[in-house]
Amino acid sequence: MGESKKTVEFMSSLVEKSYKKVAYWNLFCRKLILPGLLTAMYAYGAFSIVRALKIGNTYGVSQFVVSICFALLGVIMPSVVLFMNENRMRKEMKSHNIPEDTRKFIRMSGDEISLLRMKKNEMLEYTWEDVEGVYSFPERVIFSMKDKQIFMADSDKISDEDRAYLLKKAEENHVIKKAISLQTVLLVCIVIVLVAAGLGWLL
Repeated sequence: MGESKKTVEFMSSLVEKSYKKVAYWNLFCRKLILPGLLTAMYAYGAFSIVRALKIGNTYGVSQFVVSICFALLGVIMPSVVLFMNENRMRKEMKSHNIPEDTRKFIRMSGDEISLLRMKKNEMLEYTWEDVEGVYSFPERVIFSMKDKQIFMADSDKISDEDRAYLLKKAEENHVIKKAISLQTVLLVCIVIVLVAAGLGWLL
């Protein structure tokens, strides 16, 4: 059997802790539009609040209060978005059996990808052309499909040889994407907000 016809089979499932981590990664790291917008709002709020506190009520108490109120919007609005998302995720985790609901059996052979959703006993058939992106992390390889399906090849469920083969196939099909961790996104956001606050004080 040639390397191009090699078959890799594995189970993809999540426990609640990893489900939350992967869900947040999918929301904030796969595409950087949302964290970019939230960071911009936090940075605006930090800049404006520090600037307003430095200037004080030089231009009058009413102007100072209005400036603080608008600045707080830059902090409160993204916080509301994050809170609503966290609340939604907690409800999902309470109302669903995460390990059972996320169990999928994956079979990848040549250019064919079969995904069996265990709970629904539903078989989905793909090719590598249906893969939107492949993201490699030490603990897992995440496959994002064009129909929004996501499945994982966890490092403890596949061999190093199979992992290397999957990444090679992903590279051959030009779907390897830069794997950005939640920690990296959070760190960059914090640095940008701190820089904005510093500029608010210096300018």
